[in-house]
Amino acid sequence: KNFGMHLSIFTAMSYLTCLCCGFSPRILTGNSRAIKSNLQMKYDIRNSPNSWPNVPLEPGFGGVWPGDPNAKTFKVTICDKSGKEVSSIDVPEDRYIYFAFEDADVDIPMVNRKRMCRNGCCTTCAMKVLDGETKIEGALGLLKDLKAEGWVLTCCSLPKSDLTLQLQDEDEVYLKQFGESFEGGGVEWGGVLPEED
Repeated sequence: KNFGMHLSIFTAMSYLTCLCCGFSPRILTGNSRAIKSNLQMKYDIRNSPNSWPNVPLEPGFGGVWPGDPNAKTFKVTICDKSGKEVSSIDVPEDRYIYFAFEDADVDIPMVNRKRMCRNGCCTTCAMKVLDGETKIEGALGLLKDLKAEGWVLTCCSLPKSDLTLQLQDEDEVYLKQFGESFEGGGVEWGGVLPEED
């Protein structure tokens, strides 16, 4: 009885993980567009613990997967809190920012990177946009108020122009997200209701 309930919860959580990562069940079970790039992914999402049990992931196109090798690129510069440039690379418009830096073997000095979810939930990869535009896909782990302040989750954000991003202090966004506002919603039997995010 309990096993069935836990399996249902696991299945629902896996589905939410897929949604916040930008996957759809169609991509997980079969996608006609294969990777058309010679780029070697530093982190192969097919080996992720955040996937459907016993269902192999087929490569997708763009986002967490390499996209069009001829895609337009934008210069993405990352600065520390003092404004000093830490690193800069050209990122294709169809590749998530964090994955592009990782593929290029550029080390971003992020705290807790080894525990990062890579699914748009944990806020470890959050950076503040100082200049430029991004398109955020599936950032389940970021309140709209934080997005309005300029925060993005780089594991699920595409560059839409040249960008200057600023690193966060350790757990800065996590604390704003969960420590300051998590219980801001109403309370009902069984727990806290989230706000309209």
